[in-house]
Amino acid sequence: MSAATEPLSAADRAARAAASYVRVTPDVERAVVRYEIAKAAFDRLSAMDARDMSGRQVTLMTEAQGEMAERRAFLESVGQLHRIEMQ
Repeated sequence: MSAATEPLSAADRAARAAASYVRVTPDVERAVVRYEIAKAAFDRLSAMDARDMSGRQVTLMTEAQGEMAERRAFLESVGQLHRIEMQ
């Protein structure tokens, strides 16, 4: 019997079945990336001295906070919050 036609072991079948449940949808991937971008912008802006920030920078920081909250809410609603919680 060749490797291609050998039956899968019980462990291989279980691993394959479990793997089918952990696939990430494009919406989840997009939400994680958008969260990471917003977090990076927020972190960069919040590290600045507030007295040196322009009005636009304050607005960008607020928008980044809003984006992070939206993405976090979405990920929580689909049970994928752990994708950003470890950061």
